[in-house]
Amino acid sequence: MFAAERSVIEPDLLEKGRVLIIDTDDESIDTLAQFLENEAYKFVVAKTDEEALSLYQSFNPELVIIGIVAGSIDGYKIAEKLTEISTQNFLPIIFITDLESEEVMKNCLSYSGTDVLNKPCNEDILKTRIKTYIRLARLEQENKTQQIEIESHNKKLKSSYDVAIDVFHKVIHSDVLDAPGIKYSISPISIFNGDLY
Repeated sequence: MFAAERSVIEPDLLEKGRVLIIDTDDESIDTLAQFLENEAYKFVVAKTDEEALSLYQSFNPELVIIGIVAGSIDGYKIAEKLTEISTQNFLPIIFITDLESEEVMKNCLSYSGTDVLNKPCNEDILKTRIKTYIRLARLEQENKTQQIEIESHNKKLKSSYDVAIDVFHKVIHSDVLDAPGIKYSISPISIFNGDLY
């Protein structure tokens, strides 16, 4: 059995990715853990929904893998809960199941699932899906960060503009323009450059 890594890990573009496994089947956990370790992913394992929520908040995974037939874990419900508390724009969730009914597939995708894979998982497909979804999650996070930076920059510009307008109005409506030696001209605001001569 692989020990779960529980330290808080900050996002790092140099690492391949962080994965949260939620399952109670030891054989399934060991198979996934071996695969993730071989592929150099960081991972933690949760066997209850309470542990899953706690590890999600401390480990900050970029992708979640859930076994939907997993003892006390309601895979659909925990997927919805993780999506609700997630601060990410996109939290990829892969359901892994040994059930092949259309209803199961439909439920997996309806309850916040990004993808569904049947056991036993083809390693090449699993490898591609994990790599692709983590890349998408990082791109979405980068886009969110850039939007926040743009909004912050726009607020600073607006603040500077408001200050400039306030100063301009105070100058225009004061006696300073009538002081000896000051020359000025008034032009439309569309071509105003802010300079006083």
